[in-house]
Amino acid sequence: MSSLRRNHLSGSTKDPAAPDSARTTVKLLDCCSVPGRNACLGLHACYARPKRYAFAVLTLLKDVPSLSDRALPLTVEAWHQMVSAGVAPERAELIRGVIIEKMSKSILHFKLTHLLVEFLRKALGDAFWVRQEAPLTLADSEPEPDLSVVDGRLEDYPDHPKTARLVVEVSVTTLAADRAMADLYAEAGVSEFWLVNAEERWLEMYWRPEDGIYQERGTTCCGEVAVSRAIPSLSVDLLELFERASAQ
Repeated sequence: MSSLRRNHLSGSTKDPAAPDSARTTVKLLDCCSVPGRNACLGLHACYARPKRYAFAVLTLLKDVPSLSDRALPLTVEAWHQMVSAGVAPERAELIRGVIIEKMSKSILHFKLTHLLVEFLRKALGDAFWVRQEAPLTLADSEPEPDLSVVDGRLEDYPDHPKTARLVVEVSVTTLAADRAMADLYAEAGVSEFWLVNAEERWLEMYWRPEDGIYQERGTTCCGEVAVSRAIPSLSVDLLELFERASAQ
């Protein structure tokens, strides 16, 4: 990645490839509005697009070196300054230096997440801090996974945690994008990553992060019990989970 440089741009632009009815405004925020702008590097772009668009952008940057060498990512420090100054977009997270708008949640997504949080808090008690859609501060990102389990208690953290024992993402329509998050969590040393495939009703499990990649992966199907390796006392009956989430 080439060295970062400041950009003092404001206004908006349109996606020329999209039809008029589907064009998306890309807001360019003025770095000068962020306190301590000397530390505010990169292009601040809030893409009002679904998660799949974000996945396409990140894949393009990864696969095309000529573009990635010219990309101007936002640092985590600058993102925090935007949040503190009240100029960060609502319902957004920083992924690989890009501000990504979070999608609205379907009722199935909401139910699955709620049930998992409810179950994990009951099962783990005070042994861990079970967090819902709360930030993890990583090297170049600050994702807000559907569920994260970190060591210790709330009082032990003056800042957002930098890793987790377990991260869970619930996927209803964004499976490819959610799978792409695995490397991000592996780089941060997250011991175990669960991806709940709501449509197929199974659980993808990732273990043993090394060199930014999970070295092992497995699948637990509906009707089976998922047992965590990172937290051996934790197990989830997937049939009960999916049946309760699908109940009318």
